Amino acid sequence: QLDSDDRLKPDAVEKILAVYEEDPKIGMVIGSYEVWQLDAAGNYSRMENLPVVTHDEWTEENGRNNLLRINGAGAPRSIPIQLIRNHGFSVNEEPYARNYGEDYHMVLQISEKHRIGRVWDAIYEVVRHSGGTDHSIDQATIDRNDEAKDYMRAEAIKRRMKLQSKR
Repeated sequence: QLDSDDRLKPDAVEKILAVYEEDPKIGMVIGSYEVWQLDAAGNYSRMENLPVVTHDEWTEENGRNNLLRINGAGAPRSIPIQLIRNHGFSVNEEPYARNYGEDYHMVLQISEKHRIGRVWDAIYEVVRHSGGTDHSIDQATIDRNDEAKDYMRAEAIKRRMKLQSKR
């Protein structure tokens, strides 16, 4: 999962594949990233005032629960195609969706049944620029996006309760 204007580092794929090779129970690998700025002249510069985003709140013991509290799991994310087919991929099928958060929904689903592997080194460069989707979002859109993720969290809790009752 990549945004079209962001960039993978040259060794990203090798590092992701190495994590999958560690454990066949891993259903998704999530990396860490740096934030870069693209100026009007087309020049890229690393935003040194922002540390590498690692999402340290994701732990082996409690990561899937922390995911219910935060709005994302990290980037980039890698999921085997067969798992996506098994879980399905809904876009605009859920209330509030509007093509927002479908990847978050997928992370919630996969984390319920599979281990999540992590790459703690920065393997991704998030590029900020005017006109980007994370730049100058109006409050109505923020509220709608939060409602979408709240709905996804509620559905995830229901699925988890069902899974627990089967144990």
